[in-house]
This record gives sequence, structure tokens and C-alpha cells, in this order.
Amino acid sequence: MEIRPANKADLARLIAMSEEAGPAARWSAQQWLDIFETQIPARLAWIAEESIAGGKASAAGFLVAQNGGAEWELENIAAAARLLPEPG
Repeated sequence: MEIRPANKADLARLIAMSEEAGPAARWSAQQWLDIFETQIPARLAWIAEESIAGGKASAAGFLVAQNGGAEWELENIAAAARLLPEPG
């Protein structure tokens, strides 16, 4: 598993994961782009990836945090549905 800063190239995967995850905030493509294009407020987006066959990476989860001075606030977090335990 690799965890790295997300970037614009990850946009489609970030959107797909947020739509797949029930409790994740469903942000528009523009809201995601704002994280990468503006820093007001200062934000960090991270993506977790796991290696799959052929050397490709499959998105496993993400988190987005906003800076509020000396503190960071977690704004959005999700794990890929295939990684979550079965209900019940």
C-alpha cells in the first residue's frame, strides 16, 4: 500500500470513490479541482493505492484535510468498498 499526495490526475478516481462510499461527502469535480488549484483555505488531499497485477495501482482510499492555523480539520475520508467489512 502506498499513501501519497493526490493530484489532478487522480480526479476521476477520487470522484468514483466518494460516490461509491456511503458516508463520504459527494463533491463536484470543481470542488475537487479547487483543492489542487487554490490554497484558500489551505488543504491537503491524500490517496492510498494498492498494487495490482501488471504494475498498476488501484485506489484504496482518500482523505482531505483543511488547515485552520495550528490545527487540521478532516473534511472527507473514504475507503474503497472492497476494503470494508461486510455488514452484519
